[in-house]
Amino acid sequence: MDLNITTTNKKVFRTTQSIEMARLVFLRFGEDIPSATKAWNRLLENNCSEEQFAELVFSLTHTENCQGWCVKPD
Repeated sequence: MDLNITTTNKKVFRTTQSIEMARLVFLRFGEDIPSATKAWNRLLENNCSEEQFAELVFSLTHTENCQGWCVKPD
């Protein structure tokens, strides 16, 4: 997954930062995918689906707030 984004000030917001931000939104909204997706869409003014948002949250990429989601299931 490559979601590197060039910000308005021409700096790169890395994929891992997007994943971490999604995880924080998910945690903030009670670990509820529908509620967190709605919040994400309001925050970023986009139309990300629940499936796309969940893909970010449960990515295998390690971040500070992954809570073990970055580990492949056996």
